Amino acid sequence: MAINDPPGARPAGADAVAGGAWRGENGPVPYVITEACVDVKDRACVDVCPVDCIYEGADQLYIHPIECIDCGVCAPVCPVFAIFSEGDVPRAWEPAVAENAAYFRARPDAARAAGKVRRRD
Repeated sequence: MAINDPPGARPAGADAVAGGAWRGENGPVPYVITEACVDVKDRACVDVCPVDCIYEGADQLYIHPIECIDCGVCAPVCPVFAIFSEGDVPRAWEPAVAENAAYFRARPDAARAAGKVRRRD
């Protein structure tokens, strides 16, 4: 996508993500929860997230790529070191980037879904 492209233009080779954002070679997903979270689902990340953008799937948590503000406060509190910025995901866990996008592509109304994780009070 070039600087002069109109707002909302689709980058070449990108996959659509719920809500009109794009994920692909030219579209970042700010943070990703990788397979280290599978069957753990510790909620320390949920407790510190200022925008409540973390959702619960069947076996792990997911960060919504549109709602995430790229603040990074979730990553250092993860006890299993499962959260990475997209560019820092270890090669062995790179499939998590596409899996995260697919999770939200399949749930266009994720913000209203039962999978929304609530903070502990």
